[in-house]
Amino acid sequence: MVINLTQKGRKVANRILVIQALIAIISALGFLLIDYKAAYSAFIGGMICLVPNLVFVIYAYRYGGARAAKKIASSFYRGEALKIMLTALLFAVTFITTPISIGPLMTTYVFCLLVFWFAPLFS
Repeated sequence: MVINLTQKGRKVANRILVIQALIAIISALGFLLIDYKAAYSAFIGGMICLVPNLVFVIYAYRYGGARAAKKIASSFYRGEALKIMLTALLFAVTFITTPISIGPLMTTYVFCLLVFWFAPLFS
């Protein structure tokens, strides 16, 4: 039972990650019609959303079962904190080091975030 619950949650999380990756790729291909810089920026925006979520999923589904309740809660908090810090770091590094188009980057980032609004459809 515990394994089934943990596996179900992990499956949904993995589907969300795959959908976010697909949105990043499709968005980058769409912005390629404008120019290379826009496509590159869109892809980076998608990765800024995807990579921290991947880190969160790794932390969130480390443990399972009632006996590990404290570890589960701690792991969720740690994963969420890392996700927020990593998102801020990725945005900062991108803005400082990479010549990007802000519109495509933010558009793709927001589209990837919107996947969470539709997450109940994937369960």
